[in-house]
Amino acid sequence: MGRRKCLICGKDVLGAERQNHMGKHIMLSLHGITEKNLIAAVATSYPCGSCGGSMSNGACALSIRGRKAISTCREVYEFQIKPASKSTTAKASTNVPIACALCPQTHWKYNMATHLSDSHPHWEITAKKPERIEFETKIALAAASRSTPTAAAV
Repeated sequence: MGRRKCLICGKDVLGAERQNHMGKHIMLSLHGITEKNLIAAVATSYPCGSCGGSMSNGACALSIRGRKAISTCREVYEFQIKPASKSTTAKASTNVPIACALCPQTHWKYNMATHLSDSHPHWEITAKKPERIEFETKIALAAASRSTPTAAAV
């Protein structure tokens, strides 16, 4: 996976770093932090973890096949979901595709709270306890992701 220009900031990003790089842009946007010198804004509705554009129009369909993320996004890059879901000091982003436990849809982790609010507003009450706890663990944001990021971190 070679270098490609980020559609949000224009920076050349190595393939192996792209999931983390876009995850930072999305997390900053979710926290309302405005980055300087961007060439495009992160979508406010269901941002794609590959390109930062909105998934609402169906342009970036997402699914999981085995251990890999499958997307129709033109900026898609291959990565293994399990290793990418772990936050480290070098790679804080845990934004990976997650299959919704309540419907057949798959969403990026950082969009799952919006999906649950939009499509399953009472999910915490209606989901069975063991499945709910397992799903909550999957969608929980790591401490590094939850803390308010800074624009300088991207």
